[in-house]
Amino acid sequence: MSAAGSWLVSFAGTQVAIDWRGTAALRILKFLYGAEILARPSEGQARFRLSTEPTRRLRVQRGEELLYQGPSAGTAAGVLLDWTVHALANGCRIGPLFHAAALAFHDRGVLLPGGSGSGKSTFAAWLAHRGYDYLSDEMVCIESGASSLLSFFRPLHVRTPAVTILQQHGCLETNPAAIPNYGQYWSERGLLIPVTQLNPHNIYGTPQVQLILFLHYQPASELRLARLSQAHAALHLMGCLVNARNLPRHGLAEISRLAQQVPAYTLTYSSLDYLTDQIELLLDMK
Repeated sequence: MSAAGSWLVSFAGTQVAIDWRGTAALRILKFLYGAEILARPSEGQARFRLSTEPTRRLRVQRGEELLYQGPSAGTAAGVLLDWTVHALANGCRIGPLFHAAALAFHDRGVLLPGGSGSGKSTFAAWLAHRGYDYLSDEMVCIESGASSLLSFFRPLHVRTPAVTILQQHGCLETNPAAIPNYGQYWSERGLLIPVTQLNPHNIYGTPQVQLILFLHYQPASELRLARLSQAHAALHLMGCLVNARNLPRHGLAEISRLAQQVPAYTLTYSSLDYLTDQIELLLDMK
């Protein structure tokens, strides 16, 4: 009989339960979510299932709905992680929840809001490699009335083209033939990377947000930094808000407060070089 159990993933006042079976499934859960928390069923709680079949194929389900079935541990991990994030976001009601990356530099928080493909994971990986503390590359909540970054800590999910860029900058050592030795998983979208590969001394925390950066990658462009007005900052933040329906007035009051309190910039770049210097200058100006 194979090992089995339940896992509880908690974030920003909401929870998701994952029933698992098989050592390969357990290995994926430890990679994605860290320390195990035993799940206790509760009414209305989203539940997923990750199991290893006798043929060693992996199976991901949401209730009875099949999300993935196949031999790839990386694809199973990516699918489960995406659906977990979606379920947690749907349940968050304690404050605005952004599609964003977050990092800290000397306990000063940097928020990088942006949609899929905006480059926030690549940017976060680069900063982590340069000594910043990585907090998340996907989902960040700021509780109503507060300014601390509550970040969903997970492996970075870097898209395949960006893996080459990070390798060229010396951030990653990847060998597809020896993935288990590196603690990485290839998904359909790219590479799942534990932050300890980039920054062995990474510390997770909940720093006060000191800077908001909206990234825009543009090939062959010069580095351009533009301060946003409070109105434009609020508009940009609303575009990255994922739980508006759960908040009073769709989060407008909280978004306006953040835009008034925290300086926001757009950053256009074509190279990762010299970006850390620019960010540190902005943090020092706060």
